[in-house]
Amino acid sequence: MGIYFKNNARKYEKGMLVNKDFKFFLSVSKKNYSEKPPQSVMHTVGFKPRQLTVEETLQHAVNGYAFCYIFESSAKDGYLKIKDKEVERFKHTSVIFYDFDMMSVSMEDFISTIPYKPTFAYPTYSNGENGEYRFRLVYAFEDVISTRYDFYDRYLKLGVANNFIREDKKKEIGGWDVRVVNQLYFGTKPTS
Repeated sequence: MGIYFKNNARKYEKGMLVNKDFKFFLSVSKKNYSEKPPQSVMHTVGFKPRQLTVEETLQHAVNGYAFCYIFESSAKDGYLKIKDKEVERFKHTSVIFYDFDMMSVSMEDFISTIPYKPTFAYPTYSNGENGEYRFRLVYAFEDVISTRYDFYDRYLKLGVANNFIREDKKKEIGGWDVRVVNQLYFGTKPTS
């Protein structure tokens, strides 16, 4: 139930970036959360683009911050409002999140079986509930994915290359919860 981080700097493994000093932009929530907030307060979640290293991103995740990709925003305070996080406003990303729910194997065991290892991974707030594992695999890329079409293309190709099973295809064993470009991803409990 721990955190997974590839710590071999300045190296690529099967095309994925493995460089702890590499910096990329990712939108990070204004505040952190000790648990996933209820739907009634989701409209208050705001995001600001930040340039982060892989290690800084992982630290934000384990401290309960939420993430989304970079979107156009005209907010005067620089924080993207959740209602403005629309597919049409997507600008770019250099990371891709994969969300896994209702898994029968641990994050570490699952990672050991896939050919393309994530840059880092972390369990979600609900990991371990009902004896099921829930986690996120995060892949960082050197290039910028600058259109939603390129995002979906890479997102699906990497999922297929790793033999990820779509959650909706095999509910009984869990799997990859296929997401859209405007999805937000919460961090995890610091004690995980």
